[in-house]
Amino acid sequence: IYKQLPLYENTYQWRDEKYYDTHIMYPKNYLAACSADPAEMGSKDVTPARLDFAGLAGRYAEVKELVSGTTTTQGSYFGTTVPAGYGNHMARNLDWQNFGSRRVSQQSLGILVESFDPRNVIKRMDAHQIDAWLVHLLEGTDQVSQDEFDCLRAMGLVRKETVIIHGTALTQPQLAEMAKVGAKLVVSPLDNLLYYGHTADIKTAHDLGINVSLGTDWSPAGSKNLLAELKVLDLLNKQIYGNSLTDRDMIKMVTTNPADAIAWTEKVGRVKKGLYADLAVYTKKPGTPYRSIIDATEKDVRLVVVGGDALYGDEAVMTTLKPGDHETLGACGQQKGLDITTTSTAVEQGDVTFAETTAALSEALSMDPTWISSHYDPAIANNWTPATTPANMTKAFPKGLAARTLDPVFMCDDPALVEQIRTDPNIRNAFSGVCLDLRPWYGGAAKGECGTAPTKPTLVTIAAHPGTVPQRPAAWCGQQTWTGSGTLPKPPHVVTHH
Repeated sequence: IYKQLPLYENTYQWRDEKYYDTHIMYPKNYLAACSADPAEMGSKDVTPARLDFAGLAGRYAEVKELVSGTTTTQGSYFGTTVPAGYGNHMARNLDWQNFGSRRVSQQSLGILVESFDPRNVIKRMDAHQIDAWLVHLLEGTDQVSQDEFDCLRAMGLVRKETVIIHGTALTQPQLAEMAKVGAKLVVSPLDNLLYYGHTADIKTAHDLGINVSLGTDWSPAGSKNLLAELKVLDLLNKQIYGNSLTDRDMIKMVTTNPADAIAWTEKVGRVKKGLYADLAVYTKKPGTPYRSIIDATEKDVRLVVVGGDALYGDEAVMTTLKPGDHETLGACGQQKGLDITTTSTAVEQGDVTFAETTAALSEALSMDPTWISSHYDPAIANNWTPATTPANMTKAFPKGLAARTLDPVFMCDDPALVEQIRTDPNIRNAFSGVCLDLRPWYGGAAKGECGTAPTKPTLVTIAAHPGTVPQRPAAWCGQQTWTGSGTLPKPPHVVTHH
């Protein structure tokens, strides 16, 4: 969906856009309604009787992260229920139980939804039941986004357990308040630049001593993986932060900082005796070891280990570590080994390979009527035939659900994304002219160059397009009392769509 996003003021504006349905929600709901006989996928595990394609999508997405050296993810699956067939045997997922307990909570929909009760979160924090609470907040550049911090404060949630994701609208006084209590920040520069032409004040946050971590947010409009996001941060550091971040500072944002932010300091995030072996090995390049990782692409990822289990790496390395228990795939001109299978009985259809996963998802996304009629939810498509399926699909997805190809696993196989990042008007006009040319890493260019900046895009204001208006007005929320055992404040009536 990154080609080409309007320039928005906040996150609520694009939730009702047509492309959000046709490119995000429709494919999601479609795949969630598809399943296959395990035998069709080459699996000998017949329990459950059907393999959920939402689970397959989760596996595919996780491989996209593993190949960059990522060993922990968050928000990887659909909704709040783990889909059948996803498993918990590759990268760690913060939304699940880890190390014998589940002590990380999240609020991806923010705090302005009427169903959110801050008292429940505070009760768990005070009882030391959760170590970190991740919340998507202040995603935008307008006053509504900025006012969300006042709402967070009124709710009593500006505290050390809070991890703000995005924080694009955070002011210096708000950052200082976060620093004082030990709250954390996760930034996703590329995603925020594509949507809002702006990103969080990473330099000020770092200078104040805030624990800052780097994330991708999501790949529909952002970096494909953390290696790509590191390069975006590196370019911003050179162009707008005056090289205030050292290479070590940036690598800490994808290793020790996130581990510390969620209280996993004594679990992972460091190469240290006694910790779990979640490790990534990269090719040594000129300069510091930290620079070697910033400059690495997927072909430089030599080995990825999660909990001591080798999952991805050079073909020769995987052959030594897992002879006969991995599959081979090409990565930017290199042969790599990948193992997504498992014999664990806790994982449904754990013997399905990545090749089988890719083939199944590709077939599903081809939108072939014959395939759909035999794989779509029987409760809906019980009487569908290949002849009637197109009309039934149009009824189910009225804004359109077209055939498409799978998003490439590797950045080197996605030159269109590299070019869009290089030329995108929202990015090029940010901070008086940002140039995010990733071709020196992914396209063979000798140096980065973006040319003349395109015409500055017209800002889509809240007045022109409010989008999906929050149920709780942010400014109103900041003036309410959210403590006590009574009924939560009732927001004034708002028009939810323009």
